[in-house]
Amino acid sequence: MFLACFQFVPAIRQKLLIFHRINGYVVVVLSVVANVGALMIARRAFGGFLSTQAGVGVLVILTTFGLVNALYNIKRLQLEQHRAWMLRTFFYFGSIITLRLIMFLSALIVSPMRAYYSVMSCANIIFILGEQSTYSAYPICIPSNVDPTNVQVPVVADFGGNKAEIGASLAVPFGMALWLALAMHAIGVEVYLRLTPREHDRLRQISYEKQLEAGMKNPGSEGLVVQRIGDANPWVANGAGSSL
Repeated sequence: MFLACFQFVPAIRQKLLIFHRINGYVVVVLSVVANVGALMIARRAFGGFLSTQAGVGVLVILTTFGLVNALYNIKRLQLEQHRAWMLRTFFYFGSIITLRLIMFLSALIVSPMRAYYSVMSCANIIFILGEQSTYSAYPICIPSNVDPTNVQVPVVADFGGNKAEIGASLAVPFGMALWLALAMHAIGVEVYLRLTPREHDRLRQISYEKQLEAGMKNPGSEGLVVQRIGDANPWVANGAGSSL
């Protein structure tokens, strides 16, 4: 996310285009690695509930799709679509930060109720608390009673409790926070794109000029524009546009 911030600084795009390009490829590679890692840990992260796994999967699909579209459009010199898909991609990635805020606030809200639980294995609780603390708080995990690797124990969600209960207080709202944050960011980026039509039009005009100079067949509409995949009226270029 830190490197991606530089991609949206106008001065860097205008005066340090080589840095913008190289940094862009680095960001894409790191994003793909991050997505692979997210899929690997989704089964265990914050309880590994189905809501969490599904949310992580959707986030990975959305960001990967956005990166592919952004790369395709820049290769076709369709700058306004490249901008739009990069904004979408990193708005989606930004939901990771928002979900933490929602998760933390939710943990503080549900903890006093002591009415929400997360299921953990005895082995996991022992790893978190140690044997003696686990056997004291959860006697069912004592080896003479059960096999600790096969028994699941309900742990109350309490941000002020022991480490296992703190973990439960974060795991319980994680899936909800992920979906809510993702929805907020997905809607937010579309609102932002519709509030900046002049920048879209400016970049499309520049795209037209660059595509015309490159000898492309459909200058102004070489990328994934609505004229190519929908029934919109043909796009008509203005006079000479500004440069980047």
